[in-house]
Amino acid sequence: MPENHFLDANVIIGSLISWDVQHDRSVQYFTTKGVLRHTSRRVYSECTGVFEGSRRELLRYLKEFYRRFNGPIDPLHVDYIIQRFTTEYTASLDNEKMRRIINNFVRTHMGTLRNVALGGEQTFGDFQKSIRDAIHYALDELARRCIDTVDAEIFRYDCCPQDHLSLYATEYESLVSSLNYTPDVNVLLDSYHIKETMIQSRVHFITTDVIHIIGNRENIERILPGIFIHTP
Repeated sequence: MPENHFLDANVIIGSLISWDVQHDRSVQYFTTKGVLRHTSRRVYSECTGVFEGSRRELLRYLKEFYRRFNGPIDPLHVDYIIQRFTTEYTASLDNEKMRRIINNFVRTHMGTLRNVALGGEQTFGDFQKSIRDAIHYALDELARRCIDTVDAEIFRYDCCPQDHLSLYATEYESLVSSLNYTPDVNVLLDSYHIKETMIQSRVHFITTDVIHIIGNRENIERILPGIFIHTP
């Protein structure tokens, strides 16, 4: 019998964005056979928000990057200058998730950024377009793969309560006390609601979130019987 997996947003995002720190791991996970994959509308919306937010922030970063490097650059020190610029740029961001996205992007694209810094307007324009195209692809693939039909690669449930407190008050309060992060509490309760009302079988919650979820595995599995926390 196939295992039932509920996918957290980080696994889906990682599989669709090449510069995500979890990309290789997430892509490899999707080659696993004998698995029924599920998620919720809340997770789908989180993925969409991350993709759209990434597009805005990365294009803003590249605009500032081009403004900074639109002139002669010492090729012997270009990597250091790029890293210093990136550190200064990310320090100005309030959103920790966007800081990580920018830093991962720079880490995986240092060679291209070096060429942009030394190359000129045409190189910059091509690179900027490639980032727009990559995020457009991710949004299209998300909409194609994650839908509420039985043959979907990831079955998306749109039936989860917007507010879990009224239905799962004890579980909600215990999770908030343990995780101290409401967005992840709501996603975990999405998986529990789907298990209880639709699948009615054990569910493996697949995530790369070490801080809030993997680090609290024992507490979560105690609070939500039938939910088992795993990495991809």
